[in-house]
Amino acid sequence: MQLRVRRLIDRAILPSRHNPRDAGLDLFATDDVIVRPGQVIKVPTGIAIQPGSTPDGPEAIVSLVWDKSGRAAMGLKTMGGVIDEPYTGELLIVVTNLNHGPIFEALARGDAAGVGRAMDDATIRIPYGKAIAQLLVQSVRLADPIEVGELDATDRGDRGFGSSDRP
Repeated sequence: MQLRVRRLIDRAILPSRHNPRDAGLDLFATDDVIVRPGQVIKVPTGIAIQPGSTPDGPEAIVSLVWDKSGRAAMGLKTMGGVIDEPYTGELLIVVTNLNHGPIFEALARGDAAGVGRAMDDATIRIPYGKAIAQLLVQSVRLADPIEVGELDATDRGDRGFGSSDRP
């Protein structure tokens, strides 16, 4: 499958794979990115995308924005993203900085100077040219919801969060 990419500004970097068999395409910000702890920002990529072919039948192509593992280890969380096939506007990556722990610790100690240091230390900086997220493009089955009175019985039933860890 091809992914058509339109560069909206000259500085935009086209999506790419570091290795030929990587599932995700790296996505890049148009400028340096600075994300303070707790901040949520929309990062422009300067590109618009369009999958090259639509599957036959009840399927669609979807592009999914995911974390880069190295960035996630730094505390940078991609706030998800489902880019439906018909959308052809600029791809924006919503991210947040989850590095709150040292700040809360300094606050609990009543250490005002420590809060400032913790804020600076926990700020995430990603320079232009480094990947900020990755894009997975895949075909998905389209489901049509129908209301029913009962669902079929299963071994798990309604046992939810953490239930697979319990006997």
